[in-house]
Amino acid sequence: MAALTAALDRPGTDLSAILAVLLDDLRVGIPSFVAVRVTVLTATQPIVLTAAVSDTPVVVTVQIQLQLPPGPPGCTGAVLELSAGAIGALDAWAADVRRITGDEDGAVVRQLPPVRACIGTDLAGLDAVGEIDQALGVLIDRGLDPDAARADLDRRSAEAGGDRHRAARRVLDGVRILPSSVRDRSDPSGCRRGPAGPRST
Repeated sequence: MAALTAALDRPGTDLSAILAVLLDDLRVGIPSFVAVRVTVLTATQPIVLTAAVSDTPVVVTVQIQLQLPPGPPGCTGAVLELSAGAIGALDAWAADVRRITGDEDGAVVRQLPPVRACIGTDLAGLDAVGEIDQALGVLIDRGLDPDAARADLDRRSAEAGGDRHRAARRVLDGVRILPSSVRDRSDPSGCRRGPAGPRST
C-alpha cells in the first residue's frame, strides 16, 4: 500500500487508511462480505489491489466501472469488484448502484462456483508498470521518440507471446548486462556499434 501511495504521488493520501475505512463499511453493509478488488487500468499494465477479510468461499461477485478524478498520467479507468459468501448478499447493493448511476447494466451480480479467498491484502502489477516505463525510457534514450518506443515495445511484446512485462524485462536485462561503454554506443534497435572511427577534419 505504501508503494501504491507513493506511485500516485498525492501528498496527504493514505491508501491504507482509505482501504481500512472501505473494508469496515463493506463489512457493516454486507454481512457476508468476503473481499474487494480494485483494478486500475493504465496504458501499460493493470494494477490490481485485492483485500479479503474472510476465507469464506465466494459464491457471488459484482463489478462496476469507476469514474476516476484527474490523477496520475496513464490511468485510463478502474473497476471495483465485490465478493460475498451468500447468494443474494450483493443484490441490494447492486440495485442501489444501478439506481444511482442510471445504468441498468452497470452492476450485474454473477454467481460463481465456491472459491475460497485468502485473507489479507495483495497488490499486483505496480512493479510491472514501473519496469515497463523504465524500458520505454531505455528505448527513448537509444534515440526513439515516445511513439516509436511504444511501438518497439509492442513488437517485442508480440515476440514474447503478448507479455508486455516480459518484453520490458528483456530490454532492461540487456541494459544491465552491457558495460556502460557499450551501452553508450547502442543504437535504437539494441544492436551494438563498433568503436567510433577517427573524425575527419
